[in-house]
Amino acid sequence: MPERDAKIAIAVQLLRDEKLTLKQALDLADLCLEDFMKVLSEKKVSLINWDEEELLGKSITKK
Repeated sequence: MPERDAKIAIAVQLLRDEKLTLKQALDLADLCLEDFMKVLSEKKVSLINWDEEELLGKSITKK
């Protein structure tokens, strides 16, 4: 595996595992946002990691 592909694969996995921010993953992968988003889409990785409770709005606290 070429070094560039390895960096991208590592960046995707660390982002998926929430070990890196999007900015950190972009820097590691050495890609622009548009290209990295394409990679994430191809690998079926979502940037939105909400659980069912968040999606249903149950986690919103009222003041």
